[in-house]
Amino acid sequence: MNQPTYGISIGRDNHGAVAAGDHAQAVQNTAAPAVAGVESILAELAKIRAVIENDDGVTDRHKAVRDVDALLDEVRQDDPDTDAIRAAFLRLIGRVTPVAAVAAAVYQVWALVENMVGGA
Repeated sequence: MNQPTYGISIGRDNHGAVAAGDHAQAVQNTAAPAVAGVESILAELAKIRAVIENDDGVTDRHKAVRDVDALLDEVRQDDPDTDAIRAAFLRLIGRVTPVAAVAAAVYQVWALVENMVGGA
């Protein structure tokens, strides 16, 4: 007897965003974001921090705020540590994923920061 499979197969010719699972969202950026200045990135991170502070859906809210603070500190550096930025974003995304709007905002800021530092 064959067992049903519930996996996802993505062919080699896929050129779009893919999402799976409960409340999944796929976001596809079709153009590279413009290089944002440090001040605009800091402003966006500050907005994300404010949202996180007021959203009970964020897992480990105090740790998420700490991740945003680490990003704020690192982005302010003359020579930001791309490994530290990537690690902080990955932690933050894990904490805000249950709140789709916050997760989308974090992804957008991550794209701006990657562009600024040359592919964090």
